[in-house]
Amino acid sequence: MSKPMRKVSVGHAVQAMIVNALGFTGRALYLTPRFMDHKPVDILIERVRAEDLHDDCLGTALDALFHRGLTELFCDIASGALRRYGVAHSWIGNYDY
Repeated sequence: MSKPMRKVSVGHAVQAMIVNALGFTGRALYLTPRFMDHKPVDILIERVRAEDLHDDCLGTALDALFHRGLTELFCDIASGALRRYGVAHSWIGNYDY
């Protein structure tokens, strides 16, 4: 059985969760479309509407991040930021806990 194609990319789903968190709310994921209903979602997140950001969309995005490896993802993002600003760094360890 093939997986259905995602309407909202993982990156856009994460972007929406960050925008939601910037509202300093402790709302559950299933309330995200209601939160986004009065926001200019189409301007903030390209090609995404508030009703596209339902709990299944956001939940599968969180699952994808987990399977990617959160520690490795954080290290990749931090490493890119450090490189961008010319900060020398190196990672020690293999991420096994």
